[in-house]
Amino acid sequence: MNLIVDIGNSFWKIALFDQNKIVKRAEIPDADKAFIQDFLEDIIPTAIGFSSVRDSFESEKALFNNFGPVYTISANDPLPVSLHYKTPLTLGTDRISGAVFGKRKFPETNLLIITIGTCITCDILTDEGVFRGGTISPGPQMRLSAMHEFTGKLPELAFTDEVLLPGVSTDSCMHSGAWYGVLAEVEYYIAYYKQQYPNLHVIVSGGFAPSFEKKIKYPIFAQKDIVLKGLNEILNYQLGHIEK
Repeated sequence: MNLIVDIGNSFWKIALFDQNKIVKRAEIPDADKAFIQDFLEDIIPTAIGFSSVRDSFESEKALFNNFGPVYTISANDPLPVSLHYKTPLTLGTDRISGAVFGKRKFPETNLLIITIGTCITCDILTDEGVFRGGTISPGPQMRLSAMHEFTGKLPELAFTDEVLLPGVSTDSCMHSGAWYGVLAEVEYYIAYYKQQYPNLHVIVSGGFAPSFEKKIKYPIFAQKDIVLKGLNEILNYQLGHIEK
């Protein structure tokens, strides 16, 4: 079994894999050795794949040293996709792993991988397995938080998908602006890339995805945990190269 650890902008996501299947999963603000011990129980992972959006994460990575061999996953390592990206060292493993998941799920298919989380990422993977980049923009909650932080009077609001159009109060106008802004943005990218890439398949994931996936007017494949699943694919790919 592999243990995958993904430290994102807001949460740690940890998953135990039996081959390609998640058998246990947790999402927490932070982790310590006691939590890891309880999560694993008596299981000793074959390998631990570690990914983080933070510039410095050695202390977090060291928490797992006593639980199995730890491998850092990054754009520097062997990957089952080709990166056509000018600054690969700045490319987040969340975007790479989403593309890797897509390649395994839909091989030899042009893909648009959309993740709606803290940020919204929309990335293209060609039918030849080439990652061509895409876009990064503020996620739903970040849009609301920015309106509060960068103005004098707009309130601080939590995201909701119970919105009115048009809004009839300042709160409902902000909620509608954030929600419909995300929907319009996502649908624009899908329409744009459908003109550029024939037979485009769209994958949608991320913590906020359930609020939007049924409203998108184009056919999509909605899937949870594509980052964790893609990281597991990358770890297995790297272990195969080490064995050779």
